[in-house]
Amino acid sequence: MGDSSAEIDQEIRETRDELDRQLTVLERRAASGARKYGLMAAGIAVGVLAVAAGVVLYRRRRQTPVMRLHTMVRSARRLPQRAMERLPIRVVATDRAGDERSPGTLASIAQRVAPAVAGSATGAILARFGRPASHDSSSG
Repeated sequence: MGDSSAEIDQEIRETRDELDRQLTVLERRAASGARKYGLMAAGIAVGVLAVAAGVVLYRRRRQTPVMRLHTMVRSARRLPQRAMERLPIRVVATDRAGDERSPGTLASIAQRVAPAVAGSATGAILARFGRPASHDSSSG
């Protein structure tokens, strides 16, 4: 009975060793396949990004200066509408002809400073909304 028990133990060890070898081979194959598919996915992603960048560059280069100027004019036409949407401006019209009082000190200062402030604000708004169109024309 001792001999058969030793033989069974030996067969079990051999079977375990064989299963370990097969499992190692399968693990290597799985790791190799994962690496291969990972590299393939990375290559596809790089290819898609390259194609997208090419399309964007092609479309930007295809625009002629006349088309860029047309785009700038269109954006300038929409400027008042866009400015009114973004700025909380209120316009109040009054009839001051009947008012005989002279303006106070603060009102007098405000009347002198208001045109400069309005001019600066207008310049800032035009610079803000005109920036993308002028940026496109300088890159071509």
